[in-house]
Amino acid sequence: MRKLLSFVLNKLRLFERRKMLGKLGRLSIARPDLFRAAIAAGPQVDLASCAVDVGADSLIRGAIHFDRSGARFSVGANTAIGVGTQVVLSQGLKVGNDVLISYNCLIMDHDGHSLDPKYRSQDLADLLNGRPKNWDCVRCRSVTIEDGAWIGAGATLLKGVTIGARAVVGACSVVTRDVPAGAVVVGNPARVVGKVDDYLSKDDVFSHVE
Repeated sequence: MRKLLSFVLNKLRLFERRKMLGKLGRLSIARPDLFRAAIAAGPQVDLASCAVDVGADSLIRGAIHFDRSGARFSVGANTAIGVGTQVVLSQGLKVGNDVLISYNCLIMDHDGHSLDPKYRSQDLADLLNGRPKNWDCVRCRSVTIEDGAWIGAGATLLKGVTIGARAVVGACSVVTRDVPAGAVVVGNPARVVGKVDDYLSKDDVFSHVE
């Protein structure tokens, strides 16, 4: 019975994914068999104005939420996004080649709500009454992850950040500002604790190998 239920649920997820992908204005996926992410759209979002572009041999899991019309999700080649990772977009995410994004990460290119409670108090009423969200009072900025970066499990990347090439973001870190190329960052908020090259000497990496 469990196997049958699992089979039916997987078929339903596949059907829903295909239906949502079919609504996108731009869809370019080099390996559709490796695209396994759920697709969701917020209220009043015109998916025909949104886009998904995925390069060769990239494995995409987790979920992509289009919260605003015109948002774009772009990933290069040989990149992986892990199970449980949530990408929440009002503008866009651009990911380079050879990037690893681990499990249960959150990448969000907007604050979600206004800092001003006067505007924030209207969000639920707008949602419940089918009115468009007022994005004019919400801070939004695209996120960029450059070639060869590695985002550890449970990390959070907030609006406007750029993760530099080959940089490493430690597990459960919260990134609120740009990470320099080749840097290692950890913590909340994430701070630079070293450089990737500092950890790549033979003594550091292979000292346990005879």
